Amino acid sequence: MKLRMKALAGVVKSTTDLDQMFGKQGFQRCHNQPPTYRAPLTDLCSGNVYRLSVPTKFSEVDEGLRLEEPILELKGENYPSASEHIPSEVLTAAHEKIEELASYLRHS
Repeated sequence: MKLRMKALAGVVKSTTDLDQMFGKQGFQRCHNQPPTYRAPLTDLCSGNVYRLSVPTKFSEVDEGLRLEEPILELKGENYPSASEHIPSEVLTAAHEKIEELASYLRHS
């Protein structure tokens, strides 16, 4: 499920800056080019583990990486409708995490 959020719109940073900031926030970099940053979110009520992913895209104009729309999905999802049933508490946690990251990135 893509999370439509304006918080990350227009954020462009160097790979080094993103690696550092996402790493501090518990995200791991996937070895994609351009990279995607991923962090697990656990729903304590159900025990389900979700994956919050923030893909990036090369920006030739700004000479850095532009952050794309975050994606939230059930980790190990084997059926397409699983993302439709993400609890609102998990969605709220994902939004808060992204808002926090965006705040740090805008002020660094």
